[in-house]
Amino acid sequence: GLLCDERMVLKGFEGWPEKKVECLREVVARHNELNRIASGWDPYGDAWRPKANVIAELENVMGKFEASSSTVEWYMREK
Repeated sequence: GLLCDERMVLKGFEGWPEKKVECLREVVARHNELNRIASGWDPYGDAWRPKANVIAELENVMGKFEASSSTVEWYMREK
């Protein structure tokens, strides 16, 4: 057979810690997602642009908060 699937090849080795590897992959994915959310909140980052007035700025902040709050709350429940 072809050795094109990394997981299938590594599962063939006796003692390969598949569950630990899956856990590490999940942790890396969560870390990357939380970093993406945090970078959206960085007022000095590229994703943050000053608005013309205070109301527009508040709407922008509320939009960012609402977009990220469900994901952050889910992670907090899962820890």
